[in-house]
Amino acid sequence: SSDLISLEGGYFRRTFGHQTVTNNLDITPADFTTFCITTPTDPNLGKASGSQLCGLADINPAKVALTNHQQITFANNFAGQTSQTYDGFDLNVNARPTRRFFLLAGLSIGRTIAKNCAVVDNPQSLLFCASDQPFQGSYRVSGGYNFPWKLQLSGVYQSIPPASFQPTDTVSATSPGITLGRPIVEGSLTNVPVVAPYTFFTDRVNQVDLRVTKTIPIETARVKGRLELMVDLYNAFNTSPVLTRTALLGPGFYAPTSILQSAFVKLGGRFTF
Repeated sequence: SSDLISLEGGYFRRTFGHQTVTNNLDITPADFTTFCITTPTDPNLGKASGSQLCGLADINPAKVALTNHQQITFANNFAGQTSQTYDGFDLNVNARPTRRFFLLAGLSIGRTIAKNCAVVDNPQSLLFCASDQPFQGSYRVSGGYNFPWKLQLSGVYQSIPPASFQPTDTVSATSPGITLGRPIVEGSLTNVPVVAPYTFFTDRVNQVDLRVTKTIPIETARVKGRLELMVDLYNAFNTSPVLTRTALLGPGFYAPTSILQSAFVKLGGRFTF
């Protein structure tokens, strides 16, 4: 670093172990019947559209009336791996090339790999139990310039990685290609994932916000301070990335449910004395 520019960075790795699970002592994986279905046909579903999905499980009817005797214990008491690991990099730059101009920039890139594959009670918990997140980066640049006349123009550009969502289906006795051979005990299985995590994403958010600040010194016999008048313009380029989509398969699947708020102006002030 120097008097005008500083640079800092770091690598981070966090591992979480000794995970706990809830075990119903009256039920074992042998008390479930596993089966397959054919996923609904939808062009937005990609390769998973109309494919066979196996690994679903329904409890045997004779076990439904049993009293739950639940016990919280460690996941490593059961077969299957349970772990969570985060790897990430951070980099930040602080620059002041002149007395009037300043610039801050930073990026953060990381991912989390999680495995919740302990076979405790329901074997359906093994369905897409491993979550392998790709590396995703967040970027941010902010800066400002102090003009004469006590006027400052500043702004922020930020790029936020897209959120992931996992398409799900409601499985019933009438689901296409079902191989269970009997009615589902509870009538249906809800929120059944049909693809692996981090297969589907919304849009990356790229947003620019601007601010103009006018500082007015105030000096009287009783008060000495300053008044700052601010005009903020949010989402200056009026971008409209999709933030969330409908994940449940059906007529509304993949439809956007929220987008980034459109551009708007905010007026504000601050008096310091």
